[in-house]
Amino acid sequence: MSNPLVSQSNLPHGAIDFAALSCEHFLPAIEKGIEQAQSAISAIVQNTQAPTFENTIEALEWSQNALGRSEQTFRKLTDSNSSDDMQALAPQISSLMSNFKSDLYLNTGLFKRIEAVYQQAEELDLSPEQKTLLLNAYDSFVRQGAQLDESAQAQLREIDQKLSTLCTTFSKNILAATNAHQEWVTDEEHLSGLPEAVIKAAKRDAEQAGEDDKWLFTLRGHSMGPVLNYADYRPLRKAIIQAFGKVANGDEYCNQEVVKRTAVLRHQRAQLLGYDSFAHYQLADRMAQTPEQVGSFIEALQEIAFPKAKEEIIELQDFLDREQIPYELENGDIAIWDIFYFSEKQRQAMFDFDEQALQPYFEYRQTLKGVFAHATQLFGLQFENRTDLPTCHVDTEVFEVFDADGSHLGLLYVDSFTRDSKAPGAWCRGYQYQGIRPDGSQMRPHVSIVCNCTPPDEDGISLLTLHDTRMLLHEFGHALHMLLSNVHYPSLSCANVKWDFAELPSQILENWLLKPESLALYAKHYQTGETLPEELIAKAKAAEQFQSGSYILGQLMYCQLDFLWHTQNPSNIDDVAAFEQKVLAPFTVTHVPTYWSESCQFTHSFGGSDYAVSYYCYLWANVLDADAFECFEQAGIFDKQTASEFRMHILSKGGSEAPMDLYERFAKRKPDPKALTRRLGWDA
Repeated sequence: MSNPLVSQSNLPHGAIDFAALSCEHFLPAIEKGIEQAQSAISAIVQNTQAPTFENTIEALEWSQNALGRSEQTFRKLTDSNSSDDMQALAPQISSLMSNFKSDLYLNTGLFKRIEAVYQQAEELDLSPEQKTLLLNAYDSFVRQGAQLDESAQAQLREIDQKLSTLCTTFSKNILAATNAHQEWVTDEEHLSGLPEAVIKAAKRDAEQAGEDDKWLFTLRGHSMGPVLNYADYRPLRKAIIQAFGKVANGDEYCNQEVVKRTAVLRHQRAQLLGYDSFAHYQLADRMAQTPEQVGSFIEALQEIAFPKAKEEIIELQDFLDREQIPYELENGDIAIWDIFYFSEKQRQAMFDFDEQALQPYFEYRQTLKGVFAHATQLFGLQFENRTDLPTCHVDTEVFEVFDADGSHLGLLYVDSFTRDSKAPGAWCRGYQYQGIRPDGSQMRPHVSIVCNCTPPDEDGISLLTLHDTRMLLHEFGHALHMLLSNVHYPSLSCANVKWDFAELPSQILENWLLKPESLALYAKHYQTGETLPEELIAKAKAAEQFQSGSYILGQLMYCQLDFLWHTQNPSNIDDVAAFEQKVLAPFTVTHVPTYWSESCQFTHSFGGSDYAVSYYCYLWANVLDADAFECFEQAGIFDKQTASEFRMHILSKGGSEAPMDLYERFAKRKPDPKALTRRLGWDA
C-alpha cells in the first residue's frame, strides 16, 4: 500500500494527500525518513575529500528533508486533529526522534567535519547567509553535546530521551483534562446574560452529546470566555473558572510531577553543557542573550505595570461600591469568578461599549477575506481557494497564495474552528519550508494556521470576537513570514529566527485591527451589509486599553513563572502551588487561589523544550512591533514603500542574518524601548 508521506505527491505543488493519509502511515514514514537521513549523514562522514562548505554543511542541510516533513505533519495533526491512535503513537515517535537527534549531534565524525569547515570560515568566500548556516551548524552541535566526553554524552542522551517522553505526556494530559470537564446547564434562566450565539453553540454541543434538553459548556476558549464575561449566573462562572484552574492539576491527568521532573532534567542538561541554569542555556541563543537581561526587562515593566494594575482593581471596587453592586470576596479580594464579569460591566459603563455589538460585523467568512486583504493591500498578494486539494479535516481550507506578479508563493491551510481533537490555543506551523533545492528548483512553503473559534451554526454563520479576529491576524502574520521567505536554505527561513524576534511579524499585524482603513476592507454586518459605524469604531478604540495594566502584568506573570522555573536548581521545589504563590506575588494584585496551577497547563514552558524560557518573547517583540508600526503610521498604514521595506528586510530574510541588523535596516534606526508604553498610553 502506498504511503502518501513517502511516495512522491502527484498533487499540485506537491501538496500532501491528506485524503489518503491515515495514522498507520506515520511510523513507517518516519522510520523511512530516519533511514534516509542516516544514509545521507553516513555519506558525509565517509567522504574522503577534505571537508568543505558544500560537501559538509550544505549536504547536512538537505539530509533530513523527507524526515522533517513526515515528523512535522505528525506533530501538527497530533495537535490539531488528534485521535486515540495518534496519542498512543506519539511517545514512540517522540522516542525515535530523540534517539535520531542524539545520534546526529553526538556523531564524532560528522562534528569533526563541521568543525574543520568552521575553523576556516574566515578564509572561505561565503555569503552572509552561508556564514549564518555554518555558524548555526557548529553552534547547534556544540549546544547538543558534541564536545562532551563519552560519559557525559551518554547522560545527555538519557536526559533527552526522558524529556521527550515528559513533554509528550504533558501535552496529552492537558488535552485530556480539558476535554474531561463538562459543565451542564438544565435551567434556561441560568443562561441569562450570555450572547445568543454562545447559547446556541452550547445547545448544539449538548445535542451532539445526546442531551437535547440541556446546554453544555466546556473549558475551551469559545465556551469559557463568554461565560466568565457575560453569564449573570454566578455559580456557572464559579464552576467554570475553578475547573479551569485545576486543569491537569490534582486529577487523573495531573502534570505536577511531570513539571517538576522536566525542570530538574533541563537543569541537569544545562549543567552538563557548562551552563549555570537552563535559562542561561536557552538565552545564549536568543536576542536577549542572558538571564540578567531578561530579568531586567521583566522588572522594568513590572515596576510600571503593577501600580497601574493595582489602580485598576481599586477602580473596579469603587465602581461596584458606587453602583451598589454586590460581589463575592475571596481572601479579602474580589473573587476571581467575579472579576472578569464585573470588569466587563465596568467597561460597558465607562465607554458605553458592549463588545458583543461588534460581532455581527465580524462574520468568519468575511473576516478571513479581510485578513487576506491586508496582505493584498500591503504586498499585492492574491489568494485562491483550492477546493481540489485535500485537507486533514472537513473544517480546514487550503488556499494557493500568489505574489503580485502572479507567481506561486505557497499553500496556506486554514483550520479555524474548535473541536475535541484539537489542542487549546492558536498557532502557525509549516508542513514544508521555503528554500532552493540542490538541483536549483524552488521549494515553496506549505503553511498551516490553526485557531479555536466558535464553529458555524446550522446556518453556517460564525461570528467572531475581537479576540478571535486578533488571533487570526496574529497567526496570519506568522504565515506571511513563512510565505514571503526568500532564502537559500530552509533552516534559515522564518522557522529558525531567534525566538524573541519571531513574534514581530505576527504581533505587528494586530496593530491594524481597529484602524478604520483596515476595518473598511471587511467589517460589514453579516445580514445587512452595513459597514461598521464610525461611532462603534470610536468606542472600541476608546476601550482598547481598558485595564491594560492588568493585561501587561498578567503577561509578565507568565514571563516570570517561565523564567524562574529555569534560572535556579529546581530540585528543591516540592510543592508546585507554593512555588507559584511565592514567584507570582509581585505580579498579582488580587488573591490567587491555592488550588490554581498555571505551571500544570503552561504549554509554552513545559509542552516542549524549544518554547521554554521564551514567554518573555511576546512582550520583547511587543516593543519591536509597536516601534515598527510607528513607521507604518508615519507613512500611512498601507504605504507600499514601507511594506516593501518590511518585506525585504524582515519577512524575506528569515534567520539568515542577525535580527537586530535586519530591524535597523528596516527602521533605519534602533528600536525605541518606549514604543510599547506609548501605544498603551502610559507615557502621558
